[in-house]
Amino acid sequence: MFASPGSDIGEVEKFIDTISGGASIFVNKYISSEKMSAENFAIVVSVPQGPDAEAIRAKIESAKWPCKLVITDTQDAKFQAMCASDLGIAANGETVSEAAALQLSTLILDKMDPWHTYMMLILNNWNNDLNITVEGEIFPELTGQNFPEKVAELWEDWYRNPKLRYDYIKKLTSVIPRMLPESDTTTQEIIEEGLEFKRFGNPQQVINSQLQYFIDTYESCEKESTEHSLQDQRKLVIGQMNDDMDSIFIPTLNQ
Repeated sequence: MFASPGSDIGEVEKFIDTISGGASIFVNKYISSEKMSAENFAIVVSVPQGPDAEAIRAKIESAKWPCKLVITDTQDAKFQAMCASDLGIAANGETVSEAAALQLSTLILDKMDPWHTYMMLILNNWNNDLNITVEGEIFPELTGQNFPEKVAELWEDWYRNPKLRYDYIKKLTSVIPRMLPESDTTTQEIIEEGLEFKRFGNPQQVINSQLQYFIDTYESCEKESTEHSLQDQRKLVIGQMNDDMDSIFIPTLNQ
């Protein structure tokens, strides 16, 4: 199992008991019903780098875990843990997209107050970028359902019926490649092996380059124009920004 309880101490404090409690229900059920032991399970929890890292690690270590706990604190170790895991859970954010790219079925936790949860479910249905992209469910969002029993229930469904996890992967095949620019690979070893594969741009680099373009374009507005004209120019730039971002991150899918 893989877990990413958040990028700051506030998120971790909100979600860590839900994650550890869900893991406990899940593991203990199989220990009692399938004659398995805690040694058959392990959970890897990712600690983000940053000013809250030590506090987050202490919070994770103080939680009650039903099986072996492994803590990772580097990007490479996190990706390796995702690749080795069967089940995942993460706070809404970059980690969810990373899990999708690495084909790890992941539950999505969201730190929303009851009012915003209510309005989101009425007006939007989804709060994760991938789910919004396809106007449907890529991964289940536990908005308003951040409690251990729900985590254990969905994990059990995936564990007993692996085809459900394959269904998520199948949905993602039409989403991830269209969100990132494609580039050719000329790796000599790959050519010699007679293999072909597609390589896509780094998401962070795509975002950074696009944001830099927006900044440069915005700064190039004629500063000596009248205030009214300047506001019109800025509206055009902001409109272009929105269109460009939609074309990168919210592609229209052919159904």
